[in-house]
Amino acid sequence: MKRRPLTVALVGLTLTLPLLLLFLFSFGKDPRRVPAPLIGAPLPAFDLPALDGGRISSTSLLGKPAVINFWATWCEPCRAEHGLLQQGARAFGARIQFVGIAFDESREQLARFIEQLGSVYPMLIDEGGRAAISFGLTGVPETWFVDAAGVVRQKVAGALTPEVLVTQLGALLADTRPSDIAEQVESRSEQSTPDLCTDDASSLAPTGAESSAELRPQPLAKLSAEPSGEHATLPEPELERRTQALAEQLLCPVCQGSSIADSPTTMARNMKAEVRNLLSRGLDEEQILQHFERSYGEMIRMKPRAAGLNLLLFALPGFALLTGLTLALRTLRAASRGKGDSDSAPPSRDRNPRRTPPAA
Repeated sequence: MKRRPLTVALVGLTLTLPLLLLFLFSFGKDPRRVPAPLIGAPLPAFDLPALDGGRISSTSLLGKPAVINFWATWCEPCRAEHGLLQQGARAFGARIQFVGIAFDESREQLARFIEQLGSVYPMLIDEGGRAAISFGLTGVPETWFVDAAGVVRQKVAGALTPEVLVTQLGALLADTRPSDIAEQVESRSEQSTPDLCTDDASSLAPTGAESSAELRPQPLAKLSAEPSGEHATLPEPELERRTQALAEQLLCPVCQGSSIADSPTTMARNMKAEVRNLLSRGLDEEQILQHFERSYGEMIRMKPRAAGLNLLLFALPGFALLTGLTLALRTLRAASRGKGDSDSAPPSRDRNPRRTPPAA
């Protein structure tokens, strides 16, 4: 019976250890900084039309750090951070490129928004959501920070705060102190803001290094996964069947509770269209799944592969449960054995029995 407290403690520790480790690894991390497979990887290829009529590509951003902001006119947090991004662009437009990519927007909706609030940097239109998929977009707003070599350095999900923006700009401009950056952003915010609703928008137009004319269109980079050999055009019924089958294997990154085949979201619809496009180009099933994994990671699969870290994540709960059950059974057996021993033990003899006095 002396071992029972130790056994109970081991059972409790085994069951709570996974949660404790998860808490320790997550404690103190900024929830807006979302790990993404693209961090440390080259900037995804895109070539998108700008609201002003030109085009901007990913390769045209090389040579200078860039801040790429995915947003939408119907997104309230996007509206809230719009002014902060404008301040940053005014303060650092000569050293850092700022680019906005509107998700799920028509040209008319975007034009009305910019006419109302203005913008000192280019606004691009992501037709069909392909750029959003390439970046692994899970919602808006999302902001990506890219260095001059075209390597993604950080992703921030949710509306930016002045502190986060200053920190990330400081990381892109390693030779500038964050305090200096904060002062420049604040000085821009204290300056008088032009009337954005007037017909004269010349004061908002980018000039010099801030001009979007520097961002010359470049050919779109090829998809890294090339078709596996020659392929024949799939008949429409077969193409639809295979599209549906693959869509059922991909998790919707927005609702995260169903596949893109069942999700009603715009992102799921765009991803399904991309699956169909890749199938029509001759890519096989595994190549297409890997294409989405490069942007979203392995958890984009409805059934992630049980290998590497995934294998550990799958095995850890089962191991904890099995260990807990084993220790619990051992505890119950020990308790039952101890009770049986106490029931079968002979009564102890009293060395000093109390004598009953004789009756008078």
